[in-house]
This record gives sequence, C-alpha cells and structure tokens, in this order.
Amino acid sequence: MSRQADITWAQPTTKKLDFAVSSRPYQSIGCFMDNLTSPAIETLEGQDSILDGNYTTRNDSIIKCCCAAKKRGFHMFAVRDGGWCASNASAANTFDKYGKSLDCESDGKGGPLANQVYYIIGKRVVFSYVQFLCHITCILEQ
Repeated sequence: MSRQADITWAQPTTKKLDFAVSSRPYQSIGCFMDNLTSPAIETLEGQDSILDGNYTTRNDSIIKCCCAAKKRGFHMFAVRDGGWCASNASAANTFDKYGKSLDCESDGKGGPLANQVYYIIGKRVVFSYVQFLCHITCILEQ
C-alpha cells in the first residue's frame, strides 16, 4: 500500500514526495560508529542526482537517501553527519563493523562519524527527480 503526500516549502519551490504517510518507508536500526578512511557502508554521494547540493544543508536527506538506495535495489542505507548518504549491497553485513555509537543526533541524520542506519520497508520504488522543478517522486510500496 502506498499513499501520496504533497509537501510545499517556501514559495515558489514545491516538492512532491510519494511515500506512506502514516508510516515511514524505512525503519531505524540504530546508531553505529564509522571510519573516514574505510567506511562501514560505501557512499552514494555524487552517484545520484537526488542527493543534491552539500549534504549538510540538504533538505529531506533521509527520504532522498532511502530513494537513492532503493533505486539501486539495496535494502539498507545510512545517514551520517547531517545528511551524508551511504548504501550498498553488502550494508547488512558491514553496518555494525565499528560497533554501536551514542553520537547520532535526534533528527535521524546521524552525527560526526556516526551512522544512523535504516532498513527499507517498501518492496518496490518508482523514482523520478526533476531538479529544476524540485519535483521528487519516490513510491515505496509495502
């Protein structure tokens, strides 16, 4: 089951996010330590246009990371340091390789060298992103 939500920010920018409104299309697994030189999960930064701008000021960084990961068929993703996005096919085997952390912020976007790790609940993603119109469609079906 999927639902649609239209979210409008400061005019004239309108963003449209399609996802389950009553529940998020992802579930937090917890906060885990990371390493700059050998990250627990490989970055998706620079690999997908939805991961726009500087990750520290990116709007909707969690759902965007979720969409970028699911678009590639991955089942887990991590957000670190305010918006940095990471995911790969082996994330389930490596996300906790440095142990748990207490350094994630309450906003769900991790912390310095601390990954907030998520499991994607949705089974299918239909994705489109038009940068100039700020239109995002990410449908994750249960």
